[in-house]
Amino acid sequence: MATPDEQSIQAQIDYIKSKGLGGAMTWEVTGDRNKTLQMIVKQGLLP
Repeated sequence: MATPDEQSIQAQIDYIKSKGLGGAMTWEVTGDRNKTLQMIVKQGLLP
C-alpha cells in the first residue's frame, strides 16, 4: 500500500468532483502530522 502524497490526493479529489460524489472520508491520518493532505482535501471539496 502506497503512502498518499499531495499529487495522489489531488487526483482523488479530481475524481470525486468529476463523478459528482458527495465527499470523501479518511481511514487513518496520523502520518499527516502537519495536516497538509487534510487541507488539500478540505480546500478541494469546499464549494
